[in-house]
Amino acid sequence: MATNNTINRIELIGYMGAMPELRFTASGTPVTNFSLATNRIWRDQAGEQHKATDWHRITTWGRLAEVVNQFMALGKRVRVIGRLEYQTWNDKATGEPPSRAVIVASQVLFLDYDRARPNPTEADKLTIEDAAPAAQLPAKSKRRQHTQAA
Repeated sequence: MATNNTINRIELIGYMGAMPELRFTASGTPVTNFSLATNRIWRDQAGEQHKATDWHRITTWGRLAEVVNQFMALGKRVRVIGRLEYQTWNDKATGEPPSRAVIVASQVLFLDYDRARPNPTEADKLTIEDAAPAAQLPAKSKRRQHTQAA
């Protein structure tokens, strides 16, 4: 019996960077692409805090693509679980084969339930800081003390 002892799994929590784009393949399969922003925060040797935002291209297929297109909006916080895929194609202008990394999502969990999809006038007002606010450094958690009922 052949086994595959490898794992290709990506899990991200971030903010939608743009409205999702729904399209259909020639066979009618829905596909939605969107960008997701995640933040990295670190301190340098001098103790100064720095922040960098990483942008990820996410692709969803089928019913998940339709749901993402219907309910997602700029600035919404989501959790994406999927696999990393490298796509290459032939650039007709240069003849070079460019490539990019894409996360093909198998699950998209909506973490902002309280915000409805903004209308176009609200979306125009959002800045990148609204779409990808800086992550807060985690506070030290207090351990819960469990008591047994008598």
